[in-house]
Amino acid sequence: MELLYELGPAEPRVRRLGEADPQLARLARLIGPLTVSKPDNAFAFLAKSLIGQQLSVKAAATICGRVGQLCGELAPEAILAVSDEALRG
Repeated sequence: MELLYELGPAEPRVRRLGEADPQLARLARLIGPLTVSKPDNAFAFLAKSLIGQQLSVKAAATICGRVGQLCGELAPEAILAVSDEALRG
């Protein structure tokens, strides 16, 4: 998977936050760089993130699974091909 970005203690934005909050600076040094990989399916990643922010993890997983079964995949074209009534179900 391709790397989307990496944030580490030396990154200017992290350093500025650390100057405002010494505990955050300490944690950034202890944890080290945070790497975020580019998802294979950006739409599915976004959809799951939005659902997960609104609900419990278990409920979000259930909804993602049901939509995946109904549509075949989490992709814009697949979701648009399903009726609103079916999605509400």
